[in-house]
Amino acid sequence: MKNFLLLFVLFPSVAIAQNSLLWKVTSPASKHTSYLFGTMHTNDSLLNTFDENWWNAFNSCSVLAGEVSVMEKEDMMDVFNSGMMKDTSLSDLYTEEELERVRKFILSKVEVPIAMVLTRMKPFYIMAAIMQLPEDSGPYSEVMDLRLQRVASEKGKTVVGLETSKEQSASIGAMSLPEQAKMLLEFIDEGEKVGSDLKELEKYYVRQELDSMYDMSLKYESIDMPEQMMEAIVDLRNVRFLERLLPHVQSSTVFCAVGALHLPGESGLINQLRKAGYVVEPVVFNFGEQ
Repeated sequence: MKNFLLLFVLFPSVAIAQNSLLWKVTSPASKHTSYLFGTMHTNDSLLNTFDENWWNAFNSCSVLAGEVSVMEKEDMMDVFNSGMMKDTSLSDLYTEEELERVRKFILSKVEVPIAMVLTRMKPFYIMAAIMQLPEDSGPYSEVMDLRLQRVASEKGKTVVGLETSKEQSASIGAMSLPEQAKMLLEFIDEGEKVGSDLKELEKYYVRQELDSMYDMSLKYESIDMPEQMMEAIVDLRNVRFLERLLPHVQSSTVFCAVGALHLPGESGLINQLRKAGYVVEPVVFNFGEQ
């Protein structure tokens, strides 16, 4: 499927040679040491356990910076409200036959009460919600980004978001509802292929192969994806992330945990931090350890 990788915001424009998901960020002008970590939206047991090196980096920081802070209930309500359709319904976006396929798919994934809510949401949010459902085999009820913010809060760290839920929604809004509807239908119709591709993506992730993940994003890049959409959901967000991250990095120790493929590429955070004068070095760690 051409578009499913959008859910991981995976369209950087230049690959990097080094492979790691954890990066040390320092500057000759600052005494603070921060870290940049690429997450994946999963509760898979292997991908959610880290070794001592990873935890040393996490515990050394006083601030956890994520894409959107989930610690504020008001922000989470904004996320929910942003995903709801106001003057449009799924029946306006699909034929009767297509609508029936969408409804059957949703009911195959969630219970009826949740399905009733999902069918009132924008197609992109339906797809995102389905893809982020906890796996039965996973040890956690939350996907990685949410769990890390909760753990950080429990440890007394300050949790900040690098964008607001409204800004995130505006980026997704670069895709029209018909474009989102088409994407959701492709996602449903190519279910087995999407599942296979996600497994391949997870394989690269656990090996910390950012270049392979980048190559995969190029393979699935849609030829009819509007340039304005790509700029909104990738490049502009990365610039915004850096602008919001720098003041924290300059004044404190920060563990920045954002989607893995916000890291590589010309507009990625690794390259942007280096251009801003920071030394960004890979840190070796392993998955599957506590």
